[in-house]
Amino acid sequence: MFPVVHRWIVSLWLVSGVAFAAEEPKPAQTPIPIARAKHSGSVDFEKEILPILRRNCLACHSQSRTKGGLVLESPKDILKGGDSGKAVVPRRSGSSLLLQVAAHQKEPLMPPLDNKTGAVNLTSEELGLLRLWIDQGAKGTERQPRAVTSWQPQPAGLQHIYAVALTADGQYAACNRANRIYLYHVPTQKLVAELIDDRVEKKMPPLEAAHRDLVFSLAFSPDGQTLASGSFREVKLWQRGPLEKLALDAVDRESVAGAALSPDGLSLATAGSEGLKLWDVTRAKAKRLSREPATSVAFSPDGAQLLSVAGQTITLWSFPGGKRSVQLQVAHGINTVAWLGRTQFALGGTDGAIRLWSLPANPKEPPQPLKELKGTNSIRGLAAIGLDGAQLASGGKDGVIRIWDIAKSEVTRQADTGAPVVSLDASPDGKRLVSAGTNAAAKLWNAADGKLVAELKGNHRLAEQLAALERETAFLAGEINYRKGALQTATNELKAVTERVAKATNALAAADKTLKEKEEPFTKAKAAKEAADKALADADAELKKATDGAAAAAEALKVAEAGAKAARETNPPDKAKVEQSAAKAKSAAEAKAVADKLVAEQTPRQKQAKDKADAANKTVGDTEREFKKAETARSIAEHEFQLATKAHEAATDSVKKAEETLQATETLHKQTDAGLQAAKKSLPEAAKTIRTVAFSPDGRTLATSGDDALIHTWNAETGAPIEVLSAGNTHQPAAFASGPPPVISLAFGAEGSLVSVSANRRVVLWNLQPGWTLARTIGGASPGKEGPVFVDRVNAVAFSPDGRWLATGGGEPSRSGEIKLCDAATGQVLREFNNVHSDAVLALDFSADGKWLASGAADKFLRVLDLEQGAVAKSFEGHTHHVLGVSWRRDARTLASAGADNVVKLWDFITGARKRNVEGFGKEVTSVHFIGTSDQFIATAGDGQVRLAQEDGKEIRRYPGATPFVFAAAATPDGKLVVAGGEDGVLRVWNGADGKLIAAFEPPKPPQQLTSTTPPP
Repeated sequence: MFPVVHRWIVSLWLVSGVAFAAEEPKPAQTPIPIARAKHSGSVDFEKEILPILRRNCLACHSQSRTKGGLVLESPKDILKGGDSGKAVVPRRSGSSLLLQVAAHQKEPLMPPLDNKTGAVNLTSEELGLLRLWIDQGAKGTERQPRAVTSWQPQPAGLQHIYAVALTADGQYAACNRANRIYLYHVPTQKLVAELIDDRVEKKMPPLEAAHRDLVFSLAFSPDGQTLASGSFREVKLWQRGPLEKLALDAVDRESVAGAALSPDGLSLATAGSEGLKLWDVTRAKAKRLSREPATSVAFSPDGAQLLSVAGQTITLWSFPGGKRSVQLQVAHGINTVAWLGRTQFALGGTDGAIRLWSLPANPKEPPQPLKELKGTNSIRGLAAIGLDGAQLASGGKDGVIRIWDIAKSEVTRQADTGAPVVSLDASPDGKRLVSAGTNAAAKLWNAADGKLVAELKGNHRLAEQLAALERETAFLAGEINYRKGALQTATNELKAVTERVAKATNALAAADKTLKEKEEPFTKAKAAKEAADKALADADAELKKATDGAAAAAEALKVAEAGAKAARETNPPDKAKVEQSAAKAKSAAEAKAVADKLVAEQTPRQKQAKDKADAANKTVGDTEREFKKAETARSIAEHEFQLATKAHEAATDSVKKAEETLQATETLHKQTDAGLQAAKKSLPEAAKTIRTVAFSPDGRTLATSGDDALIHTWNAETGAPIEVLSAGNTHQPAAFASGPPPVISLAFGAEGSLVSVSANRRVVLWNLQPGWTLARTIGGASPGKEGPVFVDRVNAVAFSPDGRWLATGGGEPSRSGEIKLCDAATGQVLREFNNVHSDAVLALDFSADGKWLASGAADKFLRVLDLEQGAVAKSFEGHTHHVLGVSWRRDARTLASAGADNVVKLWDFITGARKRNVEGFGKEVTSVHFIGTSDQFIATAGDGQVRLAQEDGKEIRRYPGATPFVFAAAATPDGKLVVAGGEDGVLRVWNGADGKLIAAFEPPKPPQQLTSTTPPP
């Protein structure tokens, strides 16, 4: 089987798209021949033309991505055309641009040679079919709705884990296997739920599953009460049920001393000052068995007998019915009772003796005393070890637990608890004992050798909060140092920019002064030039006038002399004409002499004027160059002043923001530190006297409670903490006004039920295995009338840090990326981001402050959305394959991305630069997760690696046991637990600190049985 059976890798998603918008000219190509279509009848657009366009055109010419304004999804869209005009002219294929560019008869050639979607040229036959369709009128129905999906049951052997999730407290781990979701309780290593949507079975009987399609994404809400799962076109929100199943207030007027649950968990017996009551827990109704005061009560292992004690009186009640069968008096006071099988019971006396009694075959006959075991001090706790009734554990005022061999009436083992024992119980298999003493601690013992397994005390939730506060305080302290450095940098920049502004101001003032100094001589030179130019013009005019006069006089003289010559040469000469011509010649000669004189006078004047004009022109040129130089210098100085002023504004704003951020960080640090100090103070105060202990029937869990009014549950094998329940009541009697009333009794029933009795007469029935129910579905696998909420598979889900929002990531492969923001409480889609990625979104992560949402997609990009602005703030490019995982570091300055190119990339969000590559993975890196406030991250890969590394790329450790292909992982904020799953269907849990395998949850095998394997110590 091909090893990468995965949503990101199996889908090739190689659909081409081209645009009819303006393109760069391409080299000429030989047109593609258009074959004659061998087709009878009309061409069906939906069945014959649309598939061709889908393969090669719709990636860029669809409703979701429209290049050149052209959509090719329906005949109506095609006839509408695009930015370049009509794409098709019905019945005129030769004039249709769509056919021309596809056949490479006209540019732009389609598809382009350098397209990145793998599109290929249409074949001659495809072109022939397209031409025939156009010539037939380019008709066809609108694009039909998507065909109804015919769902089939998932193959029985498909057990791949594609998604995992882990609650922040590490209590619950979830994983999918195909379309099913499994929920495990990590401390007890137990399958607690398989999430089922009944509607799936109705659609695909007889299969029970969470979704009809594979589950691709899982995420727990920050409080761990909601699990989101993403599949094909839908997200489901699963809600954890309440732990408190039934609360009975004021059961008696005075007090309740003890309570017991029947083995089937359906009946609750309470003993108190007002007598004995039997409750039907399904209806919260009770009947009174007796008005006689009672101090303790216990059901027999088979539920057929109920034993109640009041002082020195013992009463047996038979079931069903709850009728009094036997009552007898004993000689000594009784503190506690314990059943030894179905026919024997033991009484712990105030005198330190343990008395064993036997029930006769006739239930109407009184119990018979068997033997007496001589203890010391008052007996406060009894517990049968094992089911055969052969051994009994006792504890009392001397603080010693004794294990008795009943047949021999002797103590075989004992352990000193260090304080008077007030409560004692044994696990059903007899391997563990738990005792509570007056030293504010319970102790878990190995019954076989009497050795201490674990000390159970305090409130582990407070301890976890303390650890979380310590991590957060240390992080904020580091942030303060960073913010101080950032403020110092901003302050230094402001100082430098302030100096720059001062220099720019001085330079601008100097430039203004120089410009003014250069402007005056330039202005004067221009005025002098104008005067010189006018004088030269006047001189030129006078000279021209004189020159023109001299020329006219010379011409007149020439004419007069010619006339005189002609007159003299006549025969006979005309004396009168000769005289007349001579007079004209004389007059002309005189005029010429005057004109020549005038020219002689004007020529030096004109030269003088020209010299002055030339000098003025030179002065203007010189002064203008100086002025222009000063003007340029002034413009440069003004531009620098403007830049410096803007830089100063920006620097001032940066300093202000840096100061505000530092102040906010310091305030948060003070608040967190105050919480830390309060937690440190309250942690030792939380260790109060434990009054009661009890093992669950399956032996996996034990419970303790007492003066803190809290019920603590623990792993019965190791003592690891599980849950903390509040048994307090807001309506407290005046006697407990100073604090919550203590819990004085605990008893387990069937299937995880637990009853607690408080000193304020409050009895609570708890369900320690609350069910998970489907709260709501967003979208649906079958689209509604308005179309699907999600266009395709939901590959990623993520809750915001405050739990208010649920982000989803998906999209149609190779065509669109889809990010939606939903109200986590109602499921309402609040915002949509459809143009962030051009391919399916595969990973999402919120920053710790909830301001940013990072997304990775099949388009190879990592992008960050500013949720306040609703726009892309940063885009990171560098992966050469799908981005399969993204994660923010706590400081929101560093991002990690996991790629199908076998590398983890670390990015500087502030600068947008890539910090480094973390390599060494043999196959796709499928997920990456920063841990808490640290610089460490978990990464998984297709080569089976589950790796812990630092931001500097240094590998810290690998978690062994995983086999290829690992798809997903999660870790608790403290890094103590790491879970991962992959192709083999095994959900593995490791100790994050040392890398040891804690559990491996196998996929179910017919009949569905889940096993948990725990490695040897």
